[in-house]
Amino acid sequence: MSPHTATGAPGADRDPQHQEWEEREINRIIDERMANPAAGVPIEDVMRETLARSE
Repeated sequence: MSPHTATGAPGADRDPQHQEWEEREINRIIDERMANPAAGVPIEDVMRETLARSE
């Protein structure tokens, strides 16, 4: 499991490969945001958009 997501997270019942992709994308976004917290879009919005894009 990734360091930024928890069991029962959105998408937990999806295809395992798809879930792995979502977790990699979320982790990448979080890592980028932690490196540059002044980025303009709230992390919640980015995560919501990422998850919606994959549905």
